[in-house]
Amino acid sequence: MQTTCQKFDIAEYVARHSRDPAPRQAHTSPRPVLPQAGDRSARAGFEEIVRRVAAHFDSMFDTNDTRKSQEWLDYQHNAIIGVPRAVRFFKDEITEYLRRHNLLNAGYPKHYHSLTHAVYHELYGLGPLAVWYDHPSSQAAHIIGTKIYFETGGRLVRQPVEFSSIDRVYELVRSLVLKDPRTQINEYNPHVEIDMVDGTRVTMFIPPLSRQVSITFRRFVVDRYTLEDQAALGTIPAEAVPFFRALARTRPNTLIVGPVKSGKSTMLKTFYIEREHDQKVVCVEKHSELKLSECCPDRPLDELVATEAELLRLFPAILRTDFVYLIVGELRSVEAELSMQGCERGSTGLLCTYHTKHPHNIPGQLARLILDSFPNRRYEAELIRAADNIDIVVVMDQLPDKSKRVESVVELRLDPVTLQVSTHEIMRYDGQDKTWRYRFDLSDRLLAVLRKNDPRWAAELVKSLKALEQQSPIMGDNVVYAKETMVIRGVG
Repeated sequence: MQTTCQKFDIAEYVARHSRDPAPRQAHTSPRPVLPQAGDRSARAGFEEIVRRVAAHFDSMFDTNDTRKSQEWLDYQHNAIIGVPRAVRFFKDEITEYLRRHNLLNAGYPKHYHSLTHAVYHELYGLGPLAVWYDHPSSQAAHIIGTKIYFETGGRLVRQPVEFSSIDRVYELVRSLVLKDPRTQINEYNPHVEIDMVDGTRVTMFIPPLSRQVSITFRRFVVDRYTLEDQAALGTIPAEAVPFFRALARTRPNTLIVGPVKSGKSTMLKTFYIEREHDQKVVCVEKHSELKLSECCPDRPLDELVATEAELLRLFPAILRTDFVYLIVGELRSVEAELSMQGCERGSTGLLCTYHTKHPHNIPGQLARLILDSFPNRRYEAELIRAADNIDIVVVMDQLPDKSKRVESVVELRLDPVTLQVSTHEIMRYDGQDKTWRYRFDLSDRLLAVLRKNDPRWAAELVKSLKALEQQSPIMGDNVVYAKETMVIRGVG
C-alpha cells in the first residue's frame, strides 16, 4: 500500500486489484436506528474521520496531471453509480487508512453497516440513502430537500434518516453527473436522468425548475418474465397463456402501453423471451433500462443506448443492419420515426412501450411525435402511416395494491378505402365480473401476416382465441373508431 506522501497511480492500483468482487447483496437484517441527534461529540468525531479520509484521498492524486485527474473523476462517478471495481477501490483504501491510524473501532451513525461503509457513503456513495439497499422490495426512493422517503406497500414513507444539509444533497447531484458532459445539470438544464449500474433509474430536478432539489431512484424489482410467471402474478389469466405465447411467436408489430409502473417493460421482456432465439434483434433505448442481454445472454442482440440527436445520426446504420425486428424501450419523437422505418423495411415483429391508455388515439399521437422532429411532414400522412404499421396493442395498468394487469388486447386497423382507424378488442378485463373476456376478431390482413411469419403458431393463436371466446365471450361492441381520422379521408 502506498503512503500518503507518494502520488497515487490509479491505473497501477487497479491493475494490482483487477478481480471484480461479487455483486452487492441486499441486507436483510433489521435496519439500525440513527443515534439521537443530541450525541454531538460522537457525530463530531465521525465527521472528523470523514474529513481526514477525504484529505488522504486528495493527497493521493496528482491534480496537475490531466490524465490522472480524469481517472480520479471517472472513479468517483463509477463508485457512486455502483461499478463494483470502483466501489471496492474506495472501500479497500478507506479500510486500510482506518487500520493504519487505529480508527477501526471509532463510532459511526448506526444506519450504516460499518465504519468503512459509513465513510465511503458519506464521501463517495449515496450518503444516508444507502439505507435503501436494506429494503430490496421497495421500488423507489425519493429525496426531497434533505428528507428521504421510501415507497413501501404503495405509500411513500418518510425515513428517520436524512441528509445533513442541502449542500450534501447538491454534492450527490454533482457526483451522479460527474463523468458524462452530456448529463450536466445547472439552472439552464435543471432536469437530468441517469442509470445506475444495477439498472436503477435516477431522475433529478433542481431549481428553478423545482422549488427544491428532488431526486428519485426507481428500480425494477420484478425479475419474473415467463408467461407462466405473469399468470402466477395475476397479470394475465392462466387460461390465456397459450394465446399470449402464440401472439408473441407470430410477431405482429406490438405496442405495450399503459401508465408509469404498469408493467410495460416486464411484459415486453416476456414477449421477447417467448420469441425465437436465433433471430437478430436491435434494441434502442435512451437509457439502459431493459437489459435484454442479461435475461437472454446467448441471443444475437444489438443493444444501443443513444440520445435523440445520436439516433438521428445513426438511422441509416441501424436500418442497414441485418435485423429481423426492432425493439424500442419507449416511444418518443425520434424513436417513433425509427419504429415506423423499422416496420417498413419488410419484416414484422416491432416491440415498443408507450405511455397511453387509449389505443384508438395512438396513430394520431405517434404522428404528432414524428412531427416534433420532422415538422415539414404532413400530419395526416403520418397518422395513416402509424395506423398501417401497428398491429396489436396490449394495454396494461397498475392496481391499488401495486400489482399489474392486462386490461385489454386490441388489433389496430386502417381501412384502406375509407382510411378510417379503428381498434378491435380481442381480450378485455371485465371489472364487474372480475374476469377476462375474449372475441375472435382478427382481420384477414393480420392473419395473413402472422401465417407468413409462423404458420404453426398462427394456427395455435386462432385455436386458442376461439376457445377462449367460447368459454368467456366479450359482451356487446368491441370496436372503437378514432374520430380524428374522419377528417382525413381522401389523403394519399
